[in-house]
Amino acid sequence: MGGCATRPRAVVRPSVVRFIPEESSISTDRKNLESYYLFWLDSTVRSPEFIETQDELRAIINYMKIFESNEECEKEFKKIKNGKIFLIVNCVQGLLLLPNIHDHQKLHSIYMYHNHDNVDMNQATNQYNKIRGIYDSLSTVKRYLEDDIKMHTDLDDPMIIDIATDNNNLEYRERFILFLKIVNVNAKDIYDSRIRKRLIETYKKYYENNDSEVSFIEEFSISYKPEKATLWYIRGSCLHRLLSRAFIEQDMNVLVDMYSFIVDINQNIKNQSINQSSTLRVYRGQFISNETLSLLKNNINQIITMQCFFCAQTSRDEILNVLQSIEPIDKTTKRILFEIDALQDYIFVDNNQTSTSKTILFVLGAVFKIIDVTDTTVILSQCTTILNGNYDLVNESPLIIRGILTYLQNGTIEAIEYFKKLLVDESETDLATKSSIYGQLGYLEKQLGNYNAATSMYEKAMHNGIMQFSVYLFYLDQAAQYYANVLNNWEKAKSLWIQKLNIQNTFLSEEDKIQTYENLARATFETKQYAKTVEYTLAAIENLPSDHPHISFLQQQLECAKKKLSEHTTH
Repeated sequence: MGGCATRPRAVVRPSVVRFIPEESSISTDRKNLESYYLFWLDSTVRSPEFIETQDELRAIINYMKIFESNEECEKEFKKIKNGKIFLIVNCVQGLLLLPNIHDHQKLHSIYMYHNHDNVDMNQATNQYNKIRGIYDSLSTVKRYLEDDIKMHTDLDDPMIIDIATDNNNLEYRERFILFLKIVNVNAKDIYDSRIRKRLIETYKKYYENNDSEVSFIEEFSISYKPEKATLWYIRGSCLHRLLSRAFIEQDMNVLVDMYSFIVDINQNIKNQSINQSSTLRVYRGQFISNETLSLLKNNINQIITMQCFFCAQTSRDEILNVLQSIEPIDKTTKRILFEIDALQDYIFVDNNQTSTSKTILFVLGAVFKIIDVTDTTVILSQCTTILNGNYDLVNESPLIIRGILTYLQNGTIEAIEYFKKLLVDESETDLATKSSIYGQLGYLEKQLGNYNAATSMYEKAMHNGIMQFSVYLFYLDQAAQYYANVLNNWEKAKSLWIQKLNIQNTFLSEEDKIQTYENLARATFETKQYAKTVEYTLAAIENLPSDHPHISFLQQQLECAKKKLSEHTTH
């Protein structure tokens, strides 16, 4: 974990510049695949003295744009909606630009330098708090920028929190859970060598002229082994930054592109696990917004999911020392120490590090309970699993997983076309796969609101032949949901949920039945069978741990059912 401390002002010395031709610019209009932007404004930016500096700066932040005029620089600021902008500017042009861009939400830091004019900057440094320093030369700017970015790499490592009680962004939550399911499948060769080669060539092209990143990608293409994926990820390379941006911006296209690498990382973490239930206290320093802190305070004892790979350290003192040396530029954020009780069979410990503090990496989608929240500290306890409405895809065939990846990346229509094509080419599909294809088509038709078509597909899935046991239960549940929520036929829905419960009673553990009990409680409540509502709600409560955050909701539901039962009996 790192961060930026405010720099002392540098000594002022003028510099000499010479002009070079227009074609030297390395500015680019392509999409930024990382989270940082570097803007450099100077009317003399094409000086021969600056050419080498351009390459050096791009090695620090790959996405760099250079500007000669204030107008074009200000125009570019208006286009940036995500990420952080680091601005390098000479003092003369900076004084004219800052009133117009200083309060831009994504502008993080300003590095100013004197060129051929010596101007008084005392008033500017007092007025504009995003100025990190005023330096005598670009080489000094480069050194301080490099230090700051190194510290920000850990500080800005994604911490994408999804709170179970928050109803915002439900669509992405469903897609992320589905993606998480297929990250943990047993199917092999989801992506072939051609796809990996295309991805490597794409990133080599994106980072062209950035020698350090191109060299890393070439090394990766030659030396990468799946069993070392976690070590490649925590090196702080472009792969780490590409994934960080994808998690932050919820870019499912990039996540699907890097699916194979993500699968390898997750598998590495599981393979290194100690296979015991003991916990390890780890720490993480983070700037978080006041809004996020309030959300955490309001959800103590609730469950959160990290929609990213989540890192921490073993040394509390080292984290505190760095955290306390940082002064947030954005006054809407706070310095927060996260103290986490990590389950040792769900984390990766980087034992290759020689420092006293080891890096800890949690599995993708790690789940935590919020224990306590103050203005300086958040205490979390890692959980094993959390109930969700998706089914287990662990033993699905590569054909099905590729179809789900198609849905996540290209949308519902293309995924339907993919699965229908598989049905036409029956030579590739056995009965179990064919059942799963119908089930996937049912899910996709439901996404489009075609409930009759969805039900037809689910029925074909259930009666087509052999299929995964857990998938069969999922289709039963989907059919019941359709009868309940679309047709308002709660009796039919109840009969399907009872069928599902009977199967679960025979084959599954108690924990697997909780959602079915809840659905039955809802169905019997709607059909005014309040005694059964009480029975099913009690069964759901009894199968949850006493400190589970969902208990309070079920207890309220139980009291409501008891009240209705009492009123019904009286009448």
